[in-house]
Amino acid sequence: MQARIAMSELEIGLASASRLLARGRVHESIETCRRLLSKHPDHPEVSHYLGLGHLKLLNLEEAEHFLTVALQSAPGSANILNELGIVKLKQECYRDALKFFSKSLDADGSHVDALNNIATTFGVLNQPVKARDYWTKLSRLLPFSARVSAMLAETSLAANDVEEALRVARKAVRLDPGYVRGRLVLADALEALGKVDQAKFQYLSVLAREPTHVSSLAKLLSLTGAGAPPEFESQAVRLLSSQTLSEQECATLHFSLAHFYDRTSQFDLAFDHLAKGSRIRRRNHPFDRDTHRQEIDRLISFFTPEVCSSLAAGGSQSEKPIFIVGMPRSGTTLVEQILASHSDIEAGGELSTIINLAAGISRAGYDYPEGLLQLDSPALQQMASAYLERIKRVSTDAGRVTDKMPFNFVHLGLISALFPKARIIHCRRDPRDTCVSCLFTVFNEGLQFGADLETLGHYYLDYRRLMRHWKMVLPTQSLEVDYEQLVSNTAECAKKLISFCGVEWQDSCLEFFNAKRGVRTPSRLQVRQPIYKSSVDRWRNYEIHIRPLLQVLLTAA
Repeated sequence: MQARIAMSELEIGLASASRLLARGRVHESIETCRRLLSKHPDHPEVSHYLGLGHLKLLNLEEAEHFLTVALQSAPGSANILNELGIVKLKQECYRDALKFFSKSLDADGSHVDALNNIATTFGVLNQPVKARDYWTKLSRLLPFSARVSAMLAETSLAANDVEEALRVARKAVRLDPGYVRGRLVLADALEALGKVDQAKFQYLSVLAREPTHVSSLAKLLSLTGAGAPPEFESQAVRLLSSQTLSEQECATLHFSLAHFYDRTSQFDLAFDHLAKGSRIRRRNHPFDRDTHRQEIDRLISFFTPEVCSSLAAGGSQSEKPIFIVGMPRSGTTLVEQILASHSDIEAGGELSTIINLAAGISRAGYDYPEGLLQLDSPALQQMASAYLERIKRVSTDAGRVTDKMPFNFVHLGLISALFPKARIIHCRRDPRDTCVSCLFTVFNEGLQFGADLETLGHYYLDYRRLMRHWKMVLPTQSLEVDYEQLVSNTAECAKKLISFCGVEWQDSCLEFFNAKRGVRTPSRLQVRQPIYKSSVDRWRNYEIHIRPLLQVLLTAA
């Protein structure tokens, strides 16, 4: 009889803890569980609810402890495994998070939360192809979820599958016309395909419902070729003066107005907003130019001609990859578009694979780049195979696949070790035009070198001296392409590019602006037009404002 009463009290207590959690009364739920724990120290459900409560409060150590205790009594629980994965995700222990989510899916392959969480984790790790696989599985389980369709569209875009992104984004909008995220990813896909007016319609649709929606307003103002109605410029200015926006929202609007005023030849206004937006980004995400310089010094010191030749002997003999590198905004997108107009060359876009492989060397416990000497030929072959597997997702039929991640210029030593027969195309542009274009480009948080004029100048100089070093030491085939020559003598430059890539000339390569493929870089609209020269000497529009940058560039001219 005593046992029945005790169990009854336990069941009542657990039900109460569950209800309190569901209603957001987390502290009360935890107190209820603590009282239960004093009487039932080994009961797994009590530990489980305590773990959930602490997880909601972001007491991650306590959450991990209680969930681990609960898991010992229910080792196959998909829910507990998923919750432990969430703890690790919030702790930024991504590999451990993936392990828990995978185990949760092993226990229950249709566990919706685990699928959502593992897809999210791969997104955080900038592995959109893997993330897309799980969003695809989730979309089959939740076919009427606008959110899942929008997330699948976003990862398809990140994986450079623009047509698939467009299809799924349209589904998201059909499922819920008022879902802003669906509208925005649809607009992004439309922009990537050069459908500017259709993209504009999506932004206007969001603003019709939410006139102060910052992201849509900023995208509309930045949209080249469609022309934002003047009232939206005024709306952005009013919002900036309202003091109701976050710093991030202010930066977003400042940069969009900078693009708007640049496009309308109001250059002083453009730079004023550019400076204000950059100040916010610099304050929140400072770029350590001294550390960056030391990293470049380290690469130059390590990669001697002897080391490069030795490493190349263990790499793959594949000639399929074409690496297009250079400073951002130096013409890499234009070069890729010309090459991708050839029937035997497929565009991979900006792939993060090489950067991830370099990071993987460090995660394996080796210093980078010195750890390359600890890797034998089979290890290098394995890394090369991983890269080749990735570009198979771009094309299995094309003889060549481009990778135009401009920041791969840092990793040309690794690229040469993995693919000594690959072709490297180095895009160059007038340093002043390059840097001004970088000022207008919003890079991710770790790459805010463009948020300060002097720092940008020093970053450019470090890039240039590293590229000079690679030219001297790498055994890999390389070709330098100057943007100014490319726009003034396109046919001759295009023929050199095609010849360098080892394929026969096709006239379609001069009609690159008619290509139907998606382009997601800041140059996506420019490369859909015939060659124009208005980007040459653009820096002169801002000469009076960029003197600190020009001074740095002159010191090493």
